[in-house]
Amino acid sequence: MDYAPPYGGRTRSTLDGREDGGAYLDFYAPNMMVLHIPVRGKVFRMHAISVPIDDTHVRMIVVGARSFARLSLLNPICNRQNLKIAREDQAVVESSAPPRIAAQGAERSVRTERATLRFRKYYFDVLAGSSA
Repeated sequence: MDYAPPYGGRTRSTLDGREDGGAYLDFYAPNMMVLHIPVRGKVFRMHAISVPIDDTHVRMIVVGARSFARLSLLNPICNRQNLKIAREDQAVVESSAPPRIAAQGAERSVRTERATLRFRKYYFDVLAGSSA
């Protein structure tokens, strides 16, 4: 992920040097991510906004955008799926140690963690200790 204020950054996954399906994640500083999911000729995005509640709690708001399956009867199905994914992510985050972002260099990292490390740098340089 390349951090370039005020936007944030974009990260893509690759496998053996090739893009892995064309999905990518945009980070909008300080607290929003947009996952672009490739569907040929269609728009499919998931927006996740993290809103701090207090020192140990964050509210995550997830909003989907799609140019297909627009029948309102399908919204509850999509919402249930989004909630299922959010709860899976919540379980991972809440069981992670340490509960706060580890200091830079405190953990061993591999090349695929580049986006995480860039966010960590941004966090300590800009967010830590701020009201954001």
